[in-house]
Amino acid sequence: MDHPTAAGVPATLGVLSEKIELGVVVQGGYESEYFFLMNTTSSNVEIARIESSCSCLNIELSNTLLSAGRNTMAQVHVDFASDDSFVGDLAMEAKGITSTGTVAFILSIHVTVRPASEFGQLSRYAGTDELSDLVPKPMPLQ
Repeated sequence: MDHPTAAGVPATLGVLSEKIELGVVVQGGYESEYFFLMNTTSSNVEIARIESSCSCLNIELSNTLLSAGRNTMAQVHVDFASDDSFVGDLAMEAKGITSTGTVAFILSIHVTVRPASEFGQLSRYAGTDELSDLVPKPMPLQ
């Protein structure tokens, strides 16, 4: 059974929510969220590639082969470290394409990127590992 999508293209896999709202992210920062893909068909579905409308967007699948009737967890990531000048609202799209070239799923992802100055003192650490240096390290047992 094909699932209709917001884009009007039938998809092979179901997604609990085709729209993912990542909220507000600090300029140069990153965010991620988990979602589930559901194979409600009677056939196995293999995801061969992911197409996205932005180089800052990545989809990570726990399994690329979904057996008939099975679900898998996936994660959407946005990372603005390579374009740390971007500020504003961004609507993106990601498509999972099967090994036969058909659309397996379509996601719409929205994020709002705000200047680091709006996030207070810790915002200067956005997109870096420097923040972990501020956390006290455990003392070794003697």
